[in-house]
Amino acid sequence: MSFQGGGPKGKEKKKKKDKKEGVPDFISNALETMMPVAFSLEGTGSSESGGASSMSPIGGILIVRGPDAFNTKGFTSAGLGVGWVSSSATLVGYVYYYLGDINNFSMKTFEGWGNNINVSGGEGFTIGMNISWVENPNAKDEYLIGVGFGGGFGVSPTLFSGQYTRQFNRIYW
Repeated sequence: MSFQGGGPKGKEKKKKKDKKEGVPDFISNALETMMPVAFSLEGTGSSESGGASSMSPIGGILIVRGPDAFNTKGFTSAGLGVGWVSSSATLVGYVYYYLGDINNFSMKTFEGWGNNINVSGGEGFTIGMNISWVENPNAKDEYLIGVGFGGGFGVSPTLFSGQYTRQFNRIYW
């Protein structure tokens, strides 16, 4: 007695080819995520003493991927949060990465509420690292992640300081 399964005999259905033949989806998605989508430069002032406040009265963004590629805009941001005792004025450059469908990423992704963590060190001249993230308001579970480095001038009773702020970003012109 023999048993034969259904389906075409002698021929197997060909699977639809991925746009990157031979590369698993999770690898191609990870590689795409590692490509920067935007860059920014901003002047930032901050002060902390238990509570924290920060403000970037002026900054600029250049988008390099997605539907708004090669557009530039200015922006401002302001935030409140918690931090160590310090005060500083810095110039910070960011590289941004998008975790999601690049077609959902646009200049509007930068606007609205976001989060920022800053760790800096030095007395007089300071250097620091920032990480920021915002969920795309138009695409649930898709995030814009920024990694920033900067330098400037500041004072603190200790060599290192840091802050977490919830900030509001506004794009203009």
